[in-house]
Amino acid sequence: MSIVHKTVQRVGNSSGVVLPPEILKEAGLERGDEIIVRAERGQIIISPRVPLREEVLTAAETVIARYDDVFRRLAQ
Repeated sequence: MSIVHKTVQRVGNSSGVVLPPEILKEAGLERGDEIIVRAERGQIIISPRVPLREEVLTAAETVIARYDDVFRRLAQ
């Protein structure tokens, strides 16, 4: 397990942390990979974004199309 100390830096109007190559490698990430960032119980958790499989997306589209009127009523 790699451990490094970093400083939160200003990046435009936001803040950021630069991750060293060994941390990315150990996490199975590369430059350009999409990630999910969340705060949980005082910690920042960074996870790889796993794309949904095509059949999951197709099933979701089918359900949304079939029950569109129900979803719209529920949204009100």
